[in-house]
Amino acid sequence: MSPHLITLQDHDIGIRSEAEVLASSPGFANIANGTPIFGEDARQLARLHPRQSFNQFWAQLSL
Repeated sequence: MSPHLITLQDHDIGIRSEAEVLASSPGFANIANGTPIFGEDARQLARLHPRQSFNQFWAQLSL
């Protein structure tokens, strides 16, 4: 089994193997419908509901 890498960047979260990107999700959240939505679905709603969208939560993560 090859090692995998989880990347947390200010613009996305991803999972990689040595050869390829296995999964990637943009760092967006949206609460326009009252329920938090994350990733690509939230990114698509960001232009429709800019005041209910947030894309800096990975950049502001405090460990």
